[in-house]
Amino acid sequence: MIARKNLPTRRIAGSLLKNKARDIPFGFEGNEESFVSFHRQKEGWKVKGKGLAAAVMIACLLTGCVRYDGSRIGNESQLSMEYRVFNGSDQQELSLKAGDIMQGSVERRKGSLRIRLCRQGEKEPVFEMENPASGSFSVEIEENGRYILYIEGKGAAGSFQFIKEE
Repeated sequence: MIARKNLPTRRIAGSLLKNKARDIPFGFEGNEESFVSFHRQKEGWKVKGKGLAAAVMIACLLTGCVRYDGSRIGNESQLSMEYRVFNGSDQQELSLKAGDIMQGSVERRKGSLRIRLCRQGEKEPVFEMENPASGSFSVEIEENGRYILYIEGKGAAGSFQFIKEE
């Protein structure tokens, strides 16, 4: 039976409870030792729970907690994102051929945004934009191959599209 506040209690000696007298509810099944064990477990969980909650709250305040809140569609020929919150980075592998035209559009309501298109295995971008104004753009691909589209946001809100023209 679980101890409840409004139950009548009985007084026990303090030998197992650090020399403190303790009230044990009538109806508690078990002896003094099992009550002490139950009581200590219960108290320990409270302390651990409060400590964990405090640690999570501090981490959220320091890191911004929400990394991405929005929608994303990506495949070998496009990446479309719409986000209320974007903190961090994302990438999409694209399979492109020489002469392909990539149509892009950005709506940046707040925060910073960085867009880079690199050939797979290379660090130097073939196309790059940092904190673009809202609007459209296009990129002509010069070589066949696999490309990685990198997007980085800090406190960003808005949308982004990069789609291969058919």
